Amino acid sequence: MFARFFSRTTTSAATATRTRLRACRWDHERAALVAGLLGLSTLVAPTSQAAITGRPHPVAVRATASAMVAGVEVITPEAALARLFTASHLRKEWFAPVVLAQLSVAQLQQIVDGVKAKVGAYRSIAAHPDGSYTVTFTGGTVQARIHLDGQGRIDGLLFTSIQQTHVSRSAALAQLSRLPGHVSLLVVSNGATVLSLDPDRALAVGSTFKLAVLTAIQNRIRAGQLHWTDMIALRNEDKSLPSGTLQTRPAGSRYSVSDLAAGMISISDNTAANVLIRVAERAAIDPLIPARDRPILTTRELFILKDPANRDLVRRYLAASTPAARLAVLDLVDRRPLPALRVLGPLLARGPVVPRVEWFFSVRQLCGLMGRVSQLPQMSLNPGIANRSDWTRVAFKGGSEPGVLNLTTEVAAHSGVTYCVSATWNAGRLLDDIRFFSLYGSILESYK
Repeated sequence: MFARFFSRTTTSAATATRTRLRACRWDHERAALVAGLLGLSTLVAPTSQAAITGRPHPVAVRATASAMVAGVEVITPEAALARLFTASHLRKEWFAPVVLAQLSVAQLQQIVDGVKAKVGAYRSIAAHPDGSYTVTFTGGTVQARIHLDGQGRIDGLLFTSIQQTHVSRSAALAQLSRLPGHVSLLVVSNGATVLSLDPDRALAVGSTFKLAVLTAIQNRIRAGQLHWTDMIALRNEDKSLPSGTLQTRPAGSRYSVSDLAAGMISISDNTAANVLIRVAERAAIDPLIPARDRPILTTRELFILKDPANRDLVRRYLAASTPAARLAVLDLVDRRPLPALRVLGPLLARGPVVPRVEWFFSVRQLCGLMGRVSQLPQMSLNPGIANRSDWTRVAFKGGSEPGVLNLTTEVAAHSGVTYCVSATWNAGRLLDDIRFFSLYGSILESYK
């Protein structure tokens, strides 16, 4: 469920809040900084609200391209990005201290090598009007964002939507069916099923459960019990581990329901999700989730239950056979401290940890939830792996942790047809997320 990716971009639905290299989830839940990190993932970073218009235009790039600014040779962003994929070894002086404080050069090299292992040798870069780039390789493409400081050093870097060369819809479905573990897929067109693979099987979906939280919030707003502009105070007991940034804010800080929802969806902010669960109330969320998940876990509770120090509570939680019995255990869980990321990180990097403690949904249930909230502006802040210019509207949520991946996207085609495409992969091992993203992308793109 949790990985690191790094961005310098905008995150709020109401205000453009600049962030620097922050550890986030997405949930994906994996932005494509996948190799050697926590092993828990997120798909993409939040992007600017400005839509991409038209196709990317080509940009000629030489790895040595640079300019002289105040007597100092400063490389262009395009050339810095190309250099990452053409140099035999990365060099420390290419990165700003803010990056090196979070990732070593060896880790950065591992990430870049992992990308090249999936999509081959570098070919070219095309720039988008929103400042992002499509990097083309011999075997696929990578969407990227990069920011340089005044000395030409990288202080913001994000790879998203790594896609191997697309295959046909039927080939993608066949390859998904052969992945180890369990895979489910559903494509719904204007409410009718057009493609499916075990669509009613409940599987772990990571942060995609937040669709149910957003649905409950929307229900309260429609009932006049809550407003998007209502300000909610953050409590210490709301705080979780990344992804997200809200856990770094002081207790008592106040945020609108709208901004909390934007953070929960666009950057899968775990602490924002906990605040909204508290506001919506568990009883209102329970009808929206499978019986086995009731009462809904907060992200803080999930992390605590995955802490090896709390095996006693895990046994009691898994043995509880009714929502009331599970709630009694969760009352005890809430009294335990949140584990440090340095404790969970090494465990999660090796594979699934207590995989039965999760959020379980079928892809049919997820498309149902997506259909209820897809028109909300928060759902379109992060397009996932979809290219905005291919569709008139994109709504997305994804989730992951070691052994768990889900992507759920609703798109409106230029023909007027609306599609929901949801796919989940569970296995008792670390997953080849790039392969899964690529096969999912092949199916999604086949409907544009």
